[in-house]
Amino acid sequence: MLRKKWFKVAAVILVVLLGIVLTAGGAGQRGDGRVPTGRDHILIGIPNPNTGPLASFGMGTPWVENVVVNMINAQGGVYLEEYGVSLPIRLVVVDTASDFSQASEMTRTLVQRDRVDLLLARHTPGTALPVSIMGNNLGTPTISM
Repeated sequence: MLRKKWFKVAAVILVVLLGIVLTAGGAGQRGDGRVPTGRDHILIGIPNPNTGPLASFGMGTPWVENVVVNMINAQGGVYLEEYGVSLPIRLVVVDTASDFSQASEMTRTLVQRDRVDLLLARHTPGTALPVSIMGNNLGTPTISM
């Protein structure tokens, strides 16, 4: 059962990475190693219910996501062919406290302050919907499950 859950989370991370590559590809081909964000990494924001009534849904996911990201980074990161560069992935996990309003505000902070390249929303409608809505309103690609 644990192996099945691990595979599911790893598959989700790979879908996220595919989304990043496809999103980055729309800006044109440079091949000079400079990406549009000017950063030396890909930043993924994850509003997660670490506390509150939905905490049991978000309890283990940051750990598993970090394991997968560490494996990808150990292999050189994600290669962006359009820019001729490999970039490591970094995650920013914030606590939504299982609250719809808090999830919206934390998502706004991730986009406006932290300038994330991608948002990952999941678990329940109460945690995924506010992240998806705010990501859409602020023009940040969001993968929701």
